[in-house]
Amino acid sequence: MIKKLFMFIDENSKGTYTSSDVYNNIVYEGKLREMSHLEILQMFADFILCFIDSESVDILTAVDEAKKYQKYNYYEPNIFTIFIKNKSGITQEKVFENITIKY
Repeated sequence: MIKKLFMFIDENSKGTYTSSDVYNNIVYEGKLREMSHLEILQMFADFILCFIDSESVDILTAVDEAKKYQKYNYYEPNIFTIFIKNKSGITQEKVFENITIKY
Protein backbone atom coordinates (compact mmCIF):
# COMPACT_ATOMS: atom_id res chain seq x y z
CA MET A 1 0.00 0.00 0.00
CA ILE A 2 1.32 3.43 -0.95
CA LYS A 3 0.82 6.03 1.76
CA LYS A 4 -0.21 9.48 0.67
CA LEU A 5 -0.24 12.62 2.74
CA PHE A 6 -2.64 15.52 2.53
CA MET A 7 -0.87 18.84 2.14
CA PHE A 8 -2.59 22.20 2.34
CA ILE A 9 -0.74 24.87 0.38
CA ASP A 10 -1.87 28.45 -0.03
CA GLU A 11 -2.36 29.46 -3.65
CA ASN A 12 0.16 32.30 -3.30
CA SER A 13 2.97 30.08 -1.99
CA LYS A 14 2.77 27.28 -4.58
CA GLY A 15 5.79 28.67 -6.42
CA THR A 16 8.03 27.90 -3.45
CA TYR A 17 7.36 24.15 -3.61
CA THR A 18 9.04 21.77 -6.01
CA SER A 19 7.56 18.58 -7.37
CA SER A 20 9.91 16.64 -5.09
CA ASP A 21 8.43 18.45 -2.04
CA VAL A 22 4.93 17.23 -2.81
CA TYR A 23 5.72 13.98 -4.64
CA ASN A 24 3.01 11.33 -4.28
CA ASN A 25 0.87 13.49 -1.97
CA ILE A 26 -2.58 15.03 -2.30
CA VAL A 27 -2.17 18.79 -2.33
CA TYR A 28 -4.96 21.26 -1.57
CA GLU A 29 -4.38 24.45 -3.55
CA GLY A 30 -6.68 27.12 -2.22
CA LYS A 31 -6.57 30.64 -0.88
CA LEU A 32 -5.99 29.83 2.77
CA ARG A 33 -4.73 33.32 3.61
CA GLU A 34 -8.10 34.78 2.67
CA MET A 35 -9.90 32.47 5.10
CA SER A 36 -10.47 33.15 8.78
CA HIS A 37 -9.21 30.66 11.36
CA LEU A 38 -12.78 29.49 11.85
CA GLU A 39 -13.24 28.92 8.10
CA ILE A 40 -10.00 26.94 7.90
CA LEU A 41 -10.94 24.78 10.88
CA GLN A 42 -14.42 24.19 9.43
CA MET A 43 -12.88 23.15 6.11
CA PHE A 44 -10.59 20.67 7.91
CA ALA A 45 -13.58 19.29 9.85
CA ASP A 46 -15.66 18.92 6.66
CA PHE A 47 -12.71 17.25 4.95
CA ILE A 48 -12.19 14.75 7.77
CA LEU A 49 -15.91 13.97 8.11
CA CYS A 50 -15.91 12.61 4.54
CA PHE A 51 -13.75 9.72 5.76
CA ILE A 52 -16.03 8.57 8.60
CA ASP A 53 -16.80 4.81 8.32
CA SER A 54 -14.67 4.52 5.19
CA GLU A 55 -13.97 0.99 4.01
CA SER A 56 -11.75 1.85 1.06
CA VAL A 57 -10.26 4.94 -0.52
CA ASP A 58 -9.26 5.30 -4.17
CA ILE A 59 -7.52 8.38 -5.51
CA LEU A 60 -7.55 9.60 -9.08
CA THR A 61 -4.99 12.25 -9.94
CA ALA A 62 -5.04 14.31 -13.12
CA VAL A 63 -1.35 14.98 -13.59
CA ASP A 64 0.95 15.44 -16.54
CA GLU A 65 3.25 12.40 -16.39
CA ALA A 66 6.15 14.39 -17.87
CA LYS A 67 5.98 16.76 -14.89
CA LYS A 68 5.09 14.16 -12.25
CA TYR A 69 8.50 14.00 -10.61
CA GLN A 70 11.45 15.98 -11.71
CA LYS A 71 13.63 17.07 -8.87
CA TYR A 72 13.67 20.86 -8.41
CA ASN A 73 10.92 21.54 -10.93
CA TYR A 74 8.33 23.79 -9.38
CA TYR A 75 5.07 22.16 -8.43
CA GLU A 76 2.36 22.26 -11.07
CA PRO A 77 -1.33 22.35 -10.10
CA ASN A 78 -3.19 19.04 -10.09
CA ILE A 79 -6.79 17.91 -9.82
CA PHE A 80 -7.55 15.15 -7.31
CA THR A 81 -10.69 13.04 -7.07
CA ILE A 82 -11.04 10.81 -4.02
CA PHE A 83 -13.57 7.98 -4.06
CA ILE A 84 -14.52 6.70 -0.62
CA LYS A 85 -16.54 3.53 -0.13
CA ASN A 86 -18.36 3.52 3.19
CA LYS A 87 -20.98 1.43 4.97
CA SER A 88 -23.90 3.81 4.40
CA GLY A 89 -24.03 3.45 0.63
CA ILE A 90 -25.18 7.06 0.42
CA THR A 91 -23.38 8.98 -2.30
CA GLN A 92 -22.35 12.54 -1.61
CA GLU A 93 -19.77 14.86 -3.08
CA LYS A 94 -17.77 17.72 -1.60
CA VAL A 95 -15.38 19.98 -3.47
CA PHE A 96 -12.42 21.61 -1.77
CA GLU A 97 -10.90 23.77 -4.54
CA ASN A 98 -8.89 21.22 -6.57
CA ILE A 99 -9.90 18.17 -4.48
CA THR A 100 -13.24 16.47 -5.02
CA ILE A 101 -14.30 13.84 -2.50
CA LYS A 102 -17.05 11.42 -3.47
CA TYR A 103 -18.30 9.40 -0.52
